[in-house]
Amino acid sequence: MKSKLVITIVGTILAVVGHSFAGTSEDADGAISSFFDAIEQDDQTRIDALLAKPGFVSLVDSSGHSPLIVAAYLDEGAIVERLLSMHADADHRDPNGWNALCFAAARGASECTKTLVEKSQDPSSETCGGAGLLNLAASFGHDDVLKELVSSGADIEFTNNAGATPLVLAVLKRHVTAAEVLLKAGADPHVKVNGNDLSEIVKKGGSADMIALFQRFDS
Repeated sequence: MKSKLVITIVGTILAVVGHSFAGTSEDADGAISSFFDAIEQDDQTRIDALLAKPGFVSLVDSSGHSPLIVAAYLDEGAIVERLLSMHADADHRDPNGWNALCFAAARGASECTKTLVEKSQDPSSETCGGAGLLNLAASFGHDDVLKELVSSGADIEFTNNAGATPLVLAVLKRHVTAAEVLLKAGADPHVKVNGNDLSEIVKKGGSADMIALFQRFDS
């Protein structure tokens, strides 16, 4: 089956369901599709051959994806580091405004997140086209990515296109550990959600663990 990658953003709901890397010839689509498959199959010979092709590092397929985005999506830290050493554009963005760091955060690719932050990316100013860097990680409960981004200065109160902060998303998706990471970092437990205090929302409808967590930080 052809490998496909789709990130669809509708309100606060994020799902990996689409953006194709498919291709049938050695044009940009075909080359990047081949790269995706080679990484998935751990075919180092094919990976090396593709990376050795002149201009491959700068290719962008018809969905706006680059080799660096592919490697970050698949959490291949060594390949990400190799691409960066070959001067891959870490700030290249797809039509949604997502760069490699955004894909790494959404996928829970902790190794790549760390590499991108250390080598090239400043998480403190990254918005991911309005989706929000920490918001993406919080929505999926990627605790290790959250810790890395928080320690690197990502905005814990960034409000995404749907009006939700990272903590709001962690609560709505019932990710208790993610919520704890954010609260420990200073996230506001009383942020408003449609005019309602988040801590009150948790008291009325949260799980026992989430309620206990908020009680520790409520003041």
